[in-house]
Amino acid sequence: MRYVLYLFNFRVGCQQGLWLLFGLLLGCRFYPTADSTPIPPLVTEPPSVLAYDSLTAVSTTTLPSSDPAQLASTFTHLPLRRTARSQPMAWQVGNVAPFWVTNNDSGEKHQINAELVYRSETLNLWLESGQRDRGLAEAAARIEQQILPTNRAFFGSEWQPGIDGDPRLNVLHVTRLGSNVAAVFVSADEYVQAVNPFSNEREMLYVNLDEVGINSDDYFAAVAHELQHLIQWYTDSNEDLWLNEGLSELAVHLNGLPTNREPAYVRQTDLPLTALSQEPEVAEGHYAAAFLFAAYFFDRFGREATQALVRDGENGRFSLNTLLAPHALTFDDLFADWLVANYLSGLGQGSGVYQYQTITLPPIKPTRMPHSGTASVSQYGADFWHIDSEEAVTLHFTGSRQTPLVNATAHSGQRVWATLPADGSDQTLSRTFDLTGLTEATFSFWTWYDIEAGWDYGYLALSSDNGRSWQLLATQNSQSDNPHGNSFGPGYTGSSGEWVQQTAVLTPHVGQTIQLRFHYLTDGAVQGQGWLIDDVALPELSYQTDFEQDNGGWEGAGFTHTGLMLPQQFIVQRLLPGENGVDIARLSLDNAQQGTWTLPLDSTTSQAVIIVSGATPITRQPTAYTFEWK
Repeated sequence: MRYVLYLFNFRVGCQQGLWLLFGLLLGCRFYPTADSTPIPPLVTEPPSVLAYDSLTAVSTTTLPSSDPAQLASTFTHLPLRRTARSQPMAWQVGNVAPFWVTNNDSGEKHQINAELVYRSETLNLWLESGQRDRGLAEAAARIEQQILPTNRAFFGSEWQPGIDGDPRLNVLHVTRLGSNVAAVFVSADEYVQAVNPFSNEREMLYVNLDEVGINSDDYFAAVAHELQHLIQWYTDSNEDLWLNEGLSELAVHLNGLPTNREPAYVRQTDLPLTALSQEPEVAEGHYAAAFLFAAYFFDRFGREATQALVRDGENGRFSLNTLLAPHALTFDDLFADWLVANYLSGLGQGSGVYQYQTITLPPIKPTRMPHSGTASVSQYGADFWHIDSEEAVTLHFTGSRQTPLVNATAHSGQRVWATLPADGSDQTLSRTFDLTGLTEATFSFWTWYDIEAGWDYGYLALSSDNGRSWQLLATQNSQSDNPHGNSFGPGYTGSSGEWVQQTAVLTPHVGQTIQLRFHYLTDGAVQGQGWLIDDVALPELSYQTDFEQDNGGWEGAGFTHTGLMLPQQFIVQRLLPGENGVDIARLSLDNAQQGTWTLPLDSTTSQAVIIVSGATPITRQPTAYTFEWK
């Protein structure tokens, strides 16, 4: 996991937790969509019972967090070690130490030397050898007096005394982190080098001297943002990325530093709030939305409720649903209110639950709705439309009735075992096979995967001692490269592109009872679509299943036995600005995702604003809808 700050013309967020600063030009489109992605087909076929069952399954599955230290011990058979030392090193100002750093442009890792230029009871500041000290003592004072106490008081503490037995925060000031990269937090540093060979075995942040001026607002904002990630890693290491990034931007805001996120949101409202992306053309808008949602929650519910959100062991919308239940609200309710608050705040008309206390937004400019058309919208994104008329109009809406879980269909039939989107997760799928009496054995399965290349991995593991020890099995598509230190052995990473059949030879284990287990390991931040398993067989046992009638005897933890189509849901809202304020209504849809409404427009209330959002959880696929008004 890496949390980085890019510098262009404005701020954006993190790759592997990067905080980005970008300049972005938006292409124009007739409909208010985030990019030029083709509009998906409008599915009019009613969802099957399986689709509804699948939505329940994926919406209620608990996603286990990963423990890389334990997994390294399991797969490498080395003793479990969580700390590099129990007592702090006796560093003194002027000492020099080696550090691993990564160039974000090339992905290559290199080792540099850095000098300790400042040391106190709470802070170590390191400077790459050969670089000039640009006022780090002054920077240290503000970090110690403002940022450390502010972040720790609100979000909690990082691991203390931590992997290095030292309560001090380390900040490394270095060059060659990559073009436009300002700052980084790397979670690998929280593990010993036996777990990740590129670990620097410290609680630390990195600042790029090529891009950030010491003692600038950007410098302190980067430290505040990345420090929240360091704290969050210890508090709740598998928090959803979108909420994690929103909280990191909230940390900047709480430190009284400018975020400058608001204009980016109003330019890109149709981005999926709950599926943060670091693609350059959309990253700034994603981080803007994440920040504004966190700030809205803070302004509406206050400090204690936001701290409860930080501490809650559930993640993302699941955590929010739990915390909102005493208020008779759901995440969908809060999301809908937030969209209205964003629009009204831009007009200077926010009030009640539809306002910010500490944020000012520029106006959102809705797109004029044609009399008829088709558009796409993201899940938990938003299209803002306006209809102008001095007479009452009737609006007809038809939404797609189904949406795919991922961009794939089952290899055969309709059901598969699938992983779900999760950060810092170890999702598993396990089954026991009795190979006694066999002289040879082969296990085969069909798989489709889209896994963050070089960072996240899928594995097939085998145990012949009732789970006390495991070994990783190699198959045709497994890879053993380990560019970032995240791999434990032969595994799947990148994209399969299509369904592929894999085979593992089990003959060395005949005569025993074995367990087979699929592991899907993700770090924080970037994710692919996930991993699908279908049509597995162990022919020597006459075992074969396509998972259509049952789960095949497999037990999933995170992996979910599901279909790949889900019922599509929408949130449609109507705003009528008038002389006496704004009339707000959430428009109801029938089971066919259709609705017809009369908009009471006249000469005094001549404009209606319509907000359309996809609202199917878990999936990250956009959806389509049609409209007509007359």
